[in-house]
Amino acid sequence: MEQELFLPTLMHWQYGNNWCGSLKRASFWITPKDEQLTAQLWTGPAIRENAEILYTAQFPISDEGLEQLRTWLLSTPLLSTPPTRSPSAMRGSPRRRSFPFR
Repeated sequence: MEQELFLPTLMHWQYGNNWCGSLKRASFWITPKDEQLTAQLWTGPAIRENAEILYTAQFPISDEGLEQLRTWLLSTPLLSTPPTRSPSAMRGSPRRRSFPFR
């Protein structure tokens, strides 16, 4: 099943607009500059300024470059593999109690 990842059209980038988004465990920021799209990828909900950038790549501002960007985003380990969780984390907290109905 192909993952859904919306990216703006070529005109969006040609006008110099940035784009941010998230998918699964990753957040990303894409910036056009000097006929290139620069994409940065990090984990978690942290804002870019406070995050550790894990992956960076550049692509030409063209239809082919947008397809390369989409392929790169979807193939990075953060987006292509499910998060790993320990069995104890999947069971939930032992202190969690359901509300008793009386």
